[in-house]
Amino acid sequence: MTSARVNFSVGLFMTAGLGLATLAIIWLGMTSFLRKGELYVTYFDESVQGLNVDSPVKYRGVPVGRVQASRIAPDYNLIEVVILVDDEHSGDENRFAGSVAAISNVGITGAMFVEIDKRNPLTDGPTPTIRFPP
Repeated sequence: MTSARVNFSVGLFMTAGLGLATLAIIWLGMTSFLRKGELYVTYFDESVQGLNVDSPVKYRGVPVGRVQASRIAPDYNLIEVVILVDDEHSGDENRFAGSVAAISNVGITGAMFVEIDKRNPLTDGPTPTIRFPP
């Protein structure tokens, strides 16, 4: 009689554990789908190696969003990077006016992130020319 009770208890424990693990995996996977914000598109004329989906986007060092996608632009010269800026940092339409996006290193790991900062026309180089409808 005790072996049937032990087997039932172990089976119940394993079923509950697998159910909780499945729910945890679904919940963690859905967090990226439930993220809300505004989409911005920026173009780079340099290599974006190390910049991946979900890489951080920072405005003057403060995290404001994540990279949504990166792909080759229609002119096959530039790289298009789609950025999702979180809702908590949205509201003012001109908050990034006069700003430029650059790719920066996280550290010695080779991982990259997008850094948004105000543009100084005297010291910063020219921005890439876009010869297609964005």
